[in-house]
Amino acid sequence: MTNLWQKAVCFFAVENGTVLAFCGAVPLSDGEWELEKMGSNPDVPHRGAGQAVFTACMNWALEHGARRLLIYSNRKLKPALHIYAKCGFREIAVTGAPYSRADIALEFIPA
Repeated sequence: MTNLWQKAVCFFAVENGTVLAFCGAVPLSDGEWELEKMGSNPDVPHRGAGQAVFTACMNWALEHGARRLLIYSNRKLKPALHIYAKCGFREIAVTGAPYSRADIALEFIPA
């Protein structure tokens, strides 16, 4: 079996040497990936960088065998939740969340 960590990826949006946003994708098992560690620079808000890196990360995982994408997050992170919903993620029960602050879980299963 291939070492799944060899497929992990992180995308960064950078402008003039400043990181605007980042997002990572990590395989959990064959066909199941977690999109994690999404963040954006609070000093440069609303530039579309968060959406861009999230979409790139999501597409990369799907192109590399993901059949289900998972996200664990917190309901306080409204801008991130908006991006997830725009990309077709739907809320599921939070079970076995690896993060203590996670109070929402979402999944995306491509058609």
